[in-house]
Amino acid sequence: MLLLWRTALLQVNLWLSINSSEEHSGISLFPSPASNVVNLYSSQPFEENATIQAVDITGRVVIEQNVVQGEQHAVIDICGLANGMYFVQVNNGTSMTSDKLIINR
Repeated sequence: MLLLWRTALLQVNLWLSINSSEEHSGISLFPSPASNVVNLYSSQPFEENATIQAVDITGRVVIEQNVVQGEQHAVIDICGLANGMYFVQVNNGTSMTSDKLIINR
């Protein structure tokens, strides 16, 4: 008995695109890499009681500040943070958006 095995070559094309972080998260940070301050822009006005947090790669909150309701821009002072990668989160109590921040001096 002769068995013939047919094999098929499956080619998968994976297209990766780099879109602005605002398209994914609703916020954008610049400059990144940053050195002293970073500007945060939101696609939607900040809601009441919204806060900004910077979180290091271990999950520790290293900066927390309130934002002005109705505004769409905030400045974050990062002078006290070491070089590295952080996640900046905007939390309004019911939802959270985040973006990556690199600090490099």
